[in-house]
Amino acid sequence: MRNNLKIAFMLFWVLTPTNKAFSEGNPKVYHTVTISAPTIQGEKVQLKGIRIMNGSATGLASKITSNGKDYYRTQGGGLNISGSEVELMDCEISGNEASLAGGVYINNRSVVSFDRCNIHSNSSTGNTGGIVTTGNSLLTMNECNISNNQSAGIASALQVQNSKSNVYNSTISNNKANGNIGGCYLREGSENYWVNCTIYGNETNGYGGGLAIYGTATSKTNAQLISSTISSNQSATTGGGINIANTNGTLNIHNSIISGNVGSNEVNGAVNKSYSIIENRVYNGSGTEIPGSIFDFTTMLDELKDNGGKTATCLLL
Repeated sequence: MRNNLKIAFMLFWVLTPTNKAFSEGNPKVYHTVTISAPTIQGEKVQLKGIRIMNGSATGLASKITSNGKDYYRTQGGGLNISGSEVELMDCEISGNEASLAGGVYINNRSVVSFDRCNIHSNSSTGNTGGIVTTGNSLLTMNECNISNNQSAGIASALQVQNSKSNVYNSTISNNKANGNIGGCYLREGSENYWVNCTIYGNETNGYGGGLAIYGTATSKTNAQLISSTISSNQSATTGGGINIANTNGTLNIHNSIISGNVGSNEVNGAVNKSYSIIENRVYNGSGTEIPGSIFDFTTMLDELKDNGGKTATCLLL
């Protein structure tokens, strides 16, 4: 029988294990860590400097219940959080798999923050190898790396639905989806605020190499992309860098670069832009192309590398 570590304490709880690992080797577990601590003001669960590995939430359509919350054994192979406030610092989540959300599944009004964390090399037999945030939850990330995750379906790195995401100083790189959306999917009912982020080298066999935005008439999506770079992503069809599905998904781009992506077009759909570069065009504060200005990413934008920060970035040359 496979078991998983359950955290359901009603207090401020800090875990800093000396071996820095919850699970290594065999047998695998359905969820390496599940957290169900109730959300109480001034109280939270805190994980520091740990490695979460070898979760395998695939193939078994059943669930466990903890603190009255259901955890489906097809979701969140590494970390599954429901209705809890959780802070992770200097953690690694890698080598996990699931039918949905190989690395992390966040649901049920959870409030979760990642600082200086590395979410990499997770996989999904369905959608999203990295992180799924849903159920009116709040995801905050700072100085994090989401890389080398794979998905048989859509959105290999990150998916945000009916939730909020605040992502700062983070890099999403070299993730691959066999379906649509190689990197990140900001979908219906989500509010997203991303600053100083790099989306680089992600790949899809469908549309949306780096980023995709989707909303519905009754559940719109809004996203702000500020001082960020989207480059060297690849799609087999439209939106090598960004794909906007319809007018119910809004993306505002400010002081950002979307260039050097591969697809039938770099940006598919309408975006609002100011002081930004899209493909080889430079735009002023009102979103008007500056006559005579040409941006060449091959000579003006460096490849992804360590430039002294917590995550790899692309320097303007």
